[in-house]
This record gives sequence, C-alpha cells and structure tokens, in this order.
Amino acid sequence: MAHHALPDLSNEESGMTISGHLARAHAANDERADRYDAWASRYQYRPCSARCCLRVVAGGRCVRYEPNRRGCICQRHWLDHARIWLTGYGPARRYVLTFEPYQLNSDDLAALVDDLDDLGLELMVIGHSPHNPGATFLCEVTSRPHKPGLAA
Repeated sequence: MAHHALPDLSNEESGMTISGHLARAHAANDERADRYDAWASRYQYRPCSARCCLRVVAGGRCVRYEPNRRGCICQRHWLDHARIWLTGYGPARRYVLTFEPYQLNSDDLAALVDDLDDLGLELMVIGHSPHNPGATFLCEVTSRPHKPGLAA
C-alpha cells in the first residue's frame, strides 16, 4: 500500500503555517460556541444529553438502534448540526430540537411537516443560524403548547 504525503497547508504568500490554520479553526469554534451561548441564554435553553430525535421532543424515545427497525426519523440527511435543549423546569420542562441545514428542498420540507404533524410538534424556521450565519438557517422543533380547555 502506498503512503501518501500530507498536503502542505502552509501558505507562503500569507505566511500561514499549519499551526496558524489550527489557531484560526479553534478561534472559529470559539466564536461559534459564543454564538450558541448567546442564542441559548436569550431563549433560556440549556444543552442536554438526550438523543437528538424528534420522537424525544414529542415525549417518546428514539428507535434508531432498535432491532427490526429501518432506522429512525432522526437519521434524515437534512437534520444537519442537530442539537437538543431543555427549557423550563419541573412540570413545565420540555425538549427543543434545533438543526441548521444549508438547504431544505420542498420534498424534504413536506416529509418534515408530515413527521411533525404525526408527532404533534411545531416548527419555527429562523433565517439567522448560530452555526454558520449566512450559510445555514435555524429550524427549531418544539411540542405544541397545551391550550386550556382542550383535550391533551
């Protein structure tokens, strides 16, 4: 098996070295983390360790790894940069799932709306994304609010 040399990532014109490229990447990640922190605090969301799955937001559980299943809806290709959050405390606690795709075509959007309707969830699409502002958009999935006087 032939060994391939790693590409030279240095840029002689700008004087950028590999360590410079790494420093720039770390700085970009720090900026992204700061954007997520600011966004989450604005809405009082807390990161959590639950599986990033629409079924979890609906109060169920992910079936991704269950035998005799063909996967789970959380494996859709457009669930890009997915994160799950908690909001509220005690009985008012609920999950919020966010994902930040670069694009979403009409077929994907129709499938998403069908899944959300089946699970009783709502979608908010926001033009500004903490992940990559200007290139991705933010999709936020929440449970439908309970309306007093209506059956749950």
